[in-house]
Amino acid sequence: MLKLNKKTLVTFAIMLIIAIFGGVLLSNYTESLASRVAVQLMQLVSHGSVTPHKVDKNGIPRVRYPNLDKEFFYNPVYIGIYGLYYHDMWLDNGENKYFLKYYSYYSLFPPKVDENETWFDFFLSTATWFVENQKLKKWHGMTYGIYEYPFRWDIYKLEPPWASGMAQGLAIQILLRAWLVTHDQRYIKSAFFARNAFFVPVQEGGVTYKDSPDSWWFEEYAAPGARESRVLNGM
Repeated sequence: MLKLNKKTLVTFAIMLIIAIFGGVLLSNYTESLASRVAVQLMQLVSHGSVTPHKVDKNGIPRVRYPNLDKEFFYNPVYIGIYGLYYHDMWLDNGENKYFLKYYSYYSLFPPKVDENETWFDFFLSTATWFVENQKLKKWHGMTYGIYEYPFRWDIYKLEPPWASGMAQGLAIQILLRAWLVTHDQRYIKSAFFARNAFFVPVQEGGVTYKDSPDSWWFEEYAAPGARESRVLNGM
């Protein structure tokens, strides 16, 4: 009887170890999928739609914010994220895989595509959006381009229009990739203006806190008079 108990305990221990390691292994594959389904179910219950995004025929997303009367708004950061996703899908090279893994299951709801060239068309549409929606301004004789947010963001006391260093950086990535492919001067010109915004202090309409001559912080949530957020991943 004692031998049987020992054997049973050993068997149970082995099964427990297998279950733990198996669960960890499977979670790497199922956690993101389960999270995505959960997000879609919450959206369906709350808003009657499975996604918080609307993507138009050109692949440009708008985002719904429940605390803003459930309206859909253009968010330059998300347009940049979608643009990088379209670029990766078109080339199938995983160039932005590391960055996109933080968004692909939780915050990215791309349309279904039948032909590979459609991914390229969508990518180019995001680049064109960044050209057409850039607000050109002057600072000490320098022209810079800002992507403005048309909605308030209460947590940082942001009133529209406000800007984002993260949006500027994503726009530059999209614009440069579009220029490399097409050699269309509109894209490189807009990328240049978007870069210039990093030289302009937040207090004067840019996206940078200049703490000292050689210590600059690029602000994710930027506007004169807003609360300093200093969000690290946005920087």
